[in-house]
Amino acid sequence: MNGFPELEKSMRREVGARLFTVLAWIPGRRTLRRVHSSHPEQYPVGGEKSVEVAQGWLAQCVEGGQPYHAARSLAPSAVPALRAALQGGGA
Repeated sequence: MNGFPELEKSMRREVGARLFTVLAWIPGRRTLRRVHSSHPEQYPVGGEKSVEVAQGWLAQCVEGGQPYHAARSLAPSAVPALRAALQGGGA
């Protein structure tokens, strides 16, 4: 089992996230596949979409392993839990 449910709880508590999804980049197809969703009925796990990524996104997220967060910045206390989950260590 992965640490995404625990990470979701942390993001809700620390930054007030209402929607929390984790996407995996499929480079050969230039698509994103949803691997975790806080709203699986609206945004099912396994769903894929083609994307036009912003300049720098691949370097930041895929190559650099850094998160992309929308709307506002992460609380500093949430960053260690997020990094641990991205590295497979759970939250």
